[in-house]
Amino acid sequence: MQIFNYPIHSINKYYSLNRYFIGLIVIFTLALSSPEKLNACDVCGASAQLGSTSMGFSQSITRPLIGINFVHWGYQTSAITNLGNPYTTVDKIQSLNLNYAQYIHPKIQIQMNWGVNQIIRRNAYNENKTESIMALNDLNFLINYKIIDNRNQPFQKNKFLWLVGVNSKLPNGHYQIRDLEKRMIPQQLQPGNGSYSLGLQSFASWNINNIGVAFQTRISRPFVNELNYLPGLNGGFQTGLYYLRDFKNKNNSKTIKLIPQLGLKWDFNQSDRQYGEIIPTTKMQTGQLFSQVELLTQNMYAHLFVGIPVHQLSAQNSPVLQPTVRVAVSFILNKKAESEIK
Repeated sequence: MQIFNYPIHSINKYYSLNRYFIGLIVIFTLALSSPEKLNACDVCGASAQLGSTSMGFSQSITRPLIGINFVHWGYQTSAITNLGNPYTTVDKIQSLNLNYAQYIHPKIQIQMNWGVNQIIRRNAYNENKTESIMALNDLNFLINYKIIDNRNQPFQKNKFLWLVGVNSKLPNGHYQIRDLEKRMIPQQLQPGNGSYSLGLQSFASWNINNIGVAFQTRISRPFVNELNYLPGLNGGFQTGLYYLRDFKNKNNSKTIKLIPQLGLKWDFNQSDRQYGEIIPTTKMQTGQLFSQVELLTQNMYAHLFVGIPVHQLSAQNSPVLQPTVRVAVSFILNKKAESEIK
């Protein structure tokens, strides 16, 4: 009796784990068992999460991808000294992450994301000093399911792509970081929040004659961490107009695809709570104007994103979001590559 519609060699193709995937599982398992996670302190920190594993046209690449991404963002916070003198603290964050993505079935893709953050504080507490702190960030997992993809159909005038995903976050690394004076750094700067979380996200695009529109949504529900701190519900929506451009050599054997995009991005974080008490400065709504470009070659995928804040709604003296820059480069593993972004 035949149970599956796929032959045995196809099942092995989609479900066997290659050596890269096994290596990453070992790395992530060691990270989860790190003694750093067992450290505790008397005051808890948490962070307004700006997003989880990113989604985009890289989700249409069916072969495994391994790469890194670098994200830079920051905050400016206004405060007043005990003598009533105003001052400003400037905080910058650099995050370097390892990414892995692989289709384990024609419609199912898994992703992993984990790395380290560097936090640079200038003029904290009006001390006119600069301090740098490095720590591991949280571990993110994502499972995507491809609902619609008719881009392979040559007689289809309108082309659609629609993916939905379930994401989860494991509290791995530091989330109670202190400065050199043993003072807890603010919630929005912590590389993690010590909390497990579950969420949903989706990516959809529609295009005709190489001009299209893309939509991305996400929402995440954190759980109470070990110090009775509950990070707020957070999520976002992003939409943009893009253009797909193909570059081919003379014999058409190789193709480079370029996808520039312009759009708007909205994010929110509801107030965090500790022992049931609301922390007002953690509630935030931001709007950004963004520009990005995605590039696909035979063996590589790259992504450059720049976001400029144009709107923020938050409590008085809350941190003000600064521009965001994201650079990602992934290498396509296995087989001879063919262009898969259509």
